[in-house]
Amino acid sequence: MKTAEKLWNIFFSIIFLLILYLLLPKLPIEQIISIEVQEIILMVLATQRLIRLLVYDNIMTFFRDFFPKYKNSMCDCIHTLIHCPWCFGIWASVMILSIYYLIPFGKIVILLLAISTLAASFQILMNFVGWSAEKKKLETKKLE
Repeated sequence: MKTAEKLWNIFFSIIFLLILYLLLPKLPIEQIISIEVQEIILMVLATQRLIRLLVYDNIMTFFRDFFPKYKNSMCDCIHTLIHCPWCFGIWASVMILSIYYLIPFGKIVILLLAISTLAASFQILMNFVGWSAEKKKLETKKLE
């Protein structure tokens, strides 16, 4: 029934807004307003890594398996949330912002996640270069 699904979506939207409401007074607004470009870049990279980690990576499969897809249930809503990078992205960005500003060692966590994103991106790029070179090598052998 679509009504139950909509109710769970509304419930989690309210939870999200409640979390924001509770977090906003704790966040240093002056620092957020004067945020520098490199800090934004670090948080964007860290958010991307957190999304990738929870939504796709094998290491978090055990967590995703806690929420099987039961039709029209809370588990179904959470299942959808943690299997959709766009859905989870807004939650991840709030987590990253909170970690960055509220946890004393949060900047180190953000830096580690950002470095991990850059390293993974570099690895993907190198794989692409290697595969392209291998493909060209095979195409050249076929021409001989």
